[in-house]
Amino acid sequence: MDIVILTDGYPISGGELFFEDEILNTHHHFNRIFLLFKNQNHKGSESFIPNNCTVLAYDGQILLADKLKTIPLILKPFFLNEIYLTSKKLPFKHYLKAFKIMFMELVKAIKIKEKIIEIVDENQIQVDETIFYSYWHDYKALALALYKKEVPEIKCIARAHGWDVDFERHNPPYLPFKNLIVSQLDKTFTISEKGKKLLLSLLNPTFEGKIEVSKLGKINSRKPNILKNNNEFLVCSCSSLIPLKRIHLIIDILSELKNIKINWVHFGDGRIKKDLEKYAREHLNTIEY
Repeated sequence: MDIVILTDGYPISGGELFFEDEILNTHHHFNRIFLLFKNQNHKGSESFIPNNCTVLAYDGQILLADKLKTIPLILKPFFLNEIYLTSKKLPFKHYLKAFKIMFMELVKAIKIKEKIIEIVDENQIQVDETIFYSYWHDYKALALALYKKEVPEIKCIARAHGWDVDFERHNPPYLPFKNLIVSQLDKTFTISEKGKKLLLSLLNPTFEGKIEVSKLGKINSRKPNILKNNNEFLVCSCSSLIPLKRIHLIIDILSELKNIKINWVHFGDGRIKKDLEKYAREHLNTIEY
């Protein structure tokens, strides 16, 4: 069996670290792996690539020709249905912006779908013996949904994380084509129970059987250092430095710990890094960090 995988930047960018553990654990189950990622302007990391994997890039740049080619599709039933569903959930003031979002999502999906078909043809992939997998529940998953509408016998799955299911993080609070994606794909795997509930809140309840929780994780082969030569506690945390992660609560908790020698190390970066550093200076007087 082969697998075609759609990522955003893996293996050359550092934003999909959990995926590396997935491919480390699963690559030996497939004869061939075709890894399709968006072409990047810079190389940010060296990630694991198995010997049976062919890495291919697609051009993420949207041209006028791509938009013109997509215009006739806005009269297709699936697009008109998306307009109808959106009109029931969003206030009128968001209609125009939502239309632009759904149109551009479709433009990108069509471009990816054409690239997938090209890969299938050039590599003589037997589609009925292949899994098509999108690591994100966005236009890449939409590309698979559209492809499966044309070739129903293929097996298509996608992961759903946070931003790609939590519509409240977006302005307007809208995520396009979720009904189409979930209904067409064989399975959607959310990384949390919350993600599953959020996705179901957007959908017909009959789709629940198409959504499962499959959590992310990292392989840790390091052995713990049980024998200590001092009484210091090392506290480690890891996340993006964004408001959603609430790192300030770690600082609040550490500030309450008295008469204990603690060294706090956080792995991660983000747009509120300077604010958190200032907050830590103000509250962590006796703790190294």
